[in-house]
Amino acid sequence: LHQQRGEWMISKVHAVLGNGPEALRHAERCVELTEEHTSLMEDFDKAFSLESLARAHAVLGNRMEATKHIELAKKAGDAIADEENRDVFVQDFKGGDWHGMM
Repeated sequence: LHQQRGEWMISKVHAVLGNGPEALRHAERCVELTEEHTSLMEDFDKAFSLESLARAHAVLGNRMEATKHIELAKKAGDAIADEENRDVFVQDFKGGDWHGMM
C-alpha cells in the first residue's frame, strides 16, 4: 500500500516537473501495484492511480491515452464512497497543469 502511494507521489512530482517518461514509469508501477494488491487499497487509491497515468500521458502529449485515463479516473473518483475522500480527489484532479487536456 505504501509503495503504491509512493509511486503515485513520485509520478506526480515528475508530472509537475514536466518529466513525462519518469512520470509514466512511476504511474504504470502505481497502477500495477493497485491491480496486484486490490485487497489492500482504498477506493481512492484506484482513482489516484488512474489520475497519475492520465497526467503522465498528458505531459507526454499522448492525447488519446490521456483522454482515456482521464475518463477512467473520473469514473473511479465518482465511485469513492467517503465524501471527504472524494472531495480531496476532485480538488487534486482539478488542479495542476493538464497540458491542454482539461
